[in-house]
Amino acid sequence: MKKILTTILTLTILNVSNAQTGPITDTSAYLKTIESKKAYFKGKPLSVLLDSLKIPIKTFGSKPKPTDVSKEIATYFYFAVPKYLEDFSEKYLRIEWTTPLDANASELIFNATAIAGEWTIAAQNFYKTAIISDIRAK
Repeated sequence: MKKILTTILTLTILNVSNAQTGPITDTSAYLKTIESKKAYFKGKPLSVLLDSLKIPIKTFGSKPKPTDVSKEIATYFYFAVPKYLEDFSEKYLRIEWTTPLDANASELIFNATAIAGEWTIAAQNFYKTAIISDIRAK
């Protein structure tokens, strides 16, 4: 009986380990798990979220404040390079910021690459210190 319990415990540990280290096969489901952990990320800089992501950001886009387009109140982070307009409606994280960001600065970064909004070191450096207010996934 003791040997059976040890075997079951070992298999359970191996299954948990594999589940945590395996590749992400369902991006939307993975992004929903990030959203479910938003309480942990709220009030922290984006760098904390970036360090925990298991899939790379491909592109980003900003959401300006309706009453002041020089202020970015949220940013969309995409995990696939959209080919068509409708592609922008799936597989993204929408991060809202505690303090609005400089939309003019993010627009310069957005337009600085051949693929508009490509996630680059410049983009990462711009956003990494911004404090997260909310996270939504799709």
